[in-house]
Amino acid sequence: MNLPLAVQKLKKLFGIQTLLLEGGGIANGSFLQEDLIDEISLVVVPAAECNESEIPLFKTGKYDAKTTSAKSFKLKEAKRLSDNGLWLVYSKN
Repeated sequence: MNLPLAVQKLKKLFGIQTLLLEGGGIANGSFLQEDLIDEISLVVVPAAECNESEIPLFKTGKYDAKTTSAKSFKLKEAKRLSDNGLWLVYSKN
């Protein structure tokens, strides 16, 4: 899928300015590869799990040979949550 074209059409045809990515590491990685992420909103909770099958926050597809250089973001906001979690918001450098 041509993500830049899809985002452009959503904006032009429907006036959509903001997208929320909830598809997981592969969807996030695809948008990151195309440089389509300008903000990351991340909630960190005080819990840990060891599971090798879990997908990381950003991952390229299994058959995607395209490599992506690291993208830099700066901390925009940090808020402590009532359950001792943290809500972190980063914006693109």
